[in-house]
Amino acid sequence: MEVKAALKTVHRDDATATLYACRFFQLNDAGQTQEGLKFMAEPIGSYYRIYKNRSVSQRDADLISFIEQLASTNQIIAAEIYKKKN
Repeated sequence: MEVKAALKTVHRDDATATLYACRFFQLNDAGQTQEGLKFMAEPIGSYYRIYKNRSVSQRDADLISFIEQLASTNQIIAAEIYKKKN
């Protein structure tokens, strides 16, 4: 049963990633590049805000560090990760 649950989680994660990628290309093809970039930044900001101040795995810590590195040169990501929760 454990394998079945893990595969279900992987499937859900794959579907979510695919949905985000498809939406990005849809916005990009419509000439809405900035909107597409903002859309892609949303899950980055959400992940960052959730896991930044928690005891996390090394993989999470590395990803948080990578996000901070990107935010230092990308205003869209910087705005998203420092956005206040509503």
